[in-house]
Amino acid sequence: MDAAGYLKRQGWRGDGHSLDHTGRGIRKPLLVSKKVDVLGIGLNKHAAVSDQWWMRAFDQGLKDLGTGKRSALADVREKGMAYGGLYGRFVQGEGVAGTFDEEMEGKSSRKRKREEDLQKPGNTEKKVKTNTEALEKALNRDVRTFVSEAVRRGLIHSDDEKPAAKSGSSDTASKFGEEAVVKVFTKAGLLGEGKSKASDHQDKYGRGKLQRAVKRAAKNFLVGQLSVDEQKALSKDEPRSKEKPKPKSQEEPSERDDKTAAREAKALRKRERKEKKSTKQTDFEFNADEVKFTTSAKAKSKTIPGVGAVDRYPTKAEKRAKKQQARKDKENTTPEHTPSEDTSNVGCVADTKGDAGLEGRSSSSDSMSVIDTVGNIRYTCKPGKAVPLDPTIWTGIKPKLLPKPVRKARSEYMSERREARQARKAKKLKS
Repeated sequence: MDAAGYLKRQGWRGDGHSLDHTGRGIRKPLLVSKKVDVLGIGLNKHAAVSDQWWMRAFDQGLKDLGTGKRSALADVREKGMAYGGLYGRFVQGEGVAGTFDEEMEGKSSRKRKREEDLQKPGNTEKKVKTNTEALEKALNRDVRTFVSEAVRRGLIHSDDEKPAAKSGSSDTASKFGEEAVVKVFTKAGLLGEGKSKASDHQDKYGRGKLQRAVKRAAKNFLVGQLSVDEQKALSKDEPRSKEKPKPKSQEEPSERDDKTAAREAKALRKRERKEKKSTKQTDFEFNADEVKFTTSAKAKSKTIPGVGAVDRYPTKAEKRAKKQQARKDKENTTPEHTPSEDTSNVGCVADTKGDAGLEGRSSSSDSMSVIDTVGNIRYTCKPGKAVPLDPTIWTGIKPKLLPKPVRKARSEYMSERREARQARKAKKLKS
């Protein structure tokens, strides 16, 4: 059975293509590998390996090389050998014939299908060509004879055909006359005054343009030989040339008015679309706060310490503006402008604010002191006096909490230690 042929009849595209129509299946046949042992297929695993006659024959041939003795390999080549071992384990049986014929029943080839279609009653009638089609076909055939005559006379170069001698009559000259042939070639620029020009033309643009010129001249000559009725029939079948649009000066007033009205209507529609788009944008701009409020109201409210529940967290700009406003209010608030509270009906009053002057002095003194984590003052900077380079002053305290003179002394102390450490390293390397 021809499996490849059967699959191709079922729609398979051949080697290198999968069997499905999507192209995602395997494209190569599956290879099955089977190996029983190092001896290969066909021998038992525990069978004796001493019957490898080819190895013994090869060794014996090497030993008898140059002695003139006949080797075992020569006997095998002449007389053959009794097949056994690996070859005795394979038996070829009768071939099984395929179950599919070359031509599938119920399916006919394309050629047979075409023949059956042609035998149908509706398709037996041949297409009857009209007189115009037959006339046009004959005209094109005569035009090709003129081109062949030009090639035969050597007026148009051809690599396929060698130009024949100019003398002697041809079918074209005998049919239309020598004068008609010369007239057509002269009009195409192959003879007479245009001969040199035609040769240059041929060298520059090639043989194809000359052939088209001969076809045009021959067609004009042949059409002139036809009757008036035949010329009319040919002109009707020719495709009409595209009519050029009339200039505006030759247009009628009604056509001009229609075009103007259509142009104005198009501009009006465009303007309405722009206005509609702009109104949509303005509506969104006016209702932007409402949209933000409705969207934020759906979300869970936020809680800010000291403020309470809010719809959203304040932005950085809002926080900055709030701080600046609080600072201005604090600067503008003085003891003179502080609103006096009515304490006539109150038994005692607690001072919760304290003296602002004392608070300023205490804060200024604390700013020049080094305070440890417990709250004890470790060192106090005095104006005009340098801070000693003692690490006990700033040890265990963050540098940001130290006064500026102490931070400066700390940086000087650390730079001195760094230089001393580098000097020790350099001395160690030299030694």
